[in-house]
Amino acid sequence: MGDELETERLRLRRWRPEDLETLAAWNVNHQLMEHMGRREFTREETDVAFERFQAHWATHGFGVWVAEEKETGALIGRAGISYHRSWPHDPEVGWLIDVPWQGQGLATEAGGACVEVDEEAFGLRLIVHPLDRS
Repeated sequence: MGDELETERLRLRRWRPEDLETLAAWNVNHQLMEHMGRREFTREETDVAFERFQAHWATHGFGVWVAEEKETGALIGRAGISYHRSWPHDPEVGWLIDVPWQGQGLATEAGGACVEVDEEAFGLRLIVHPLDRS
């Protein structure tokens, strides 16, 4: 799998060191974290999450991408498929879209593209979402 995936409106790409500050800002945003069902991250937790994103790609060849709006290059969220610590045998599709870009179908666009490419590239047949586990 390559380092980028494009949809109609988004470029999903691997994380770069310069993306860490944006991730940290998302992770302390109460409104965003409420959607994730958790409290805000500490900076240390964000650093660990960033390293975990990188390690997942290195280990599995797929993972969580950062999402850029193609038109502006703005970082608008993250989306991807990864093995979650709470259910390590079933890959999970997940996403987070920053508040200004919510309600435009971007999560569906990003999540759907991730599922499609990972099914094709890795033969993943069962991909869960946390809501599937309730």
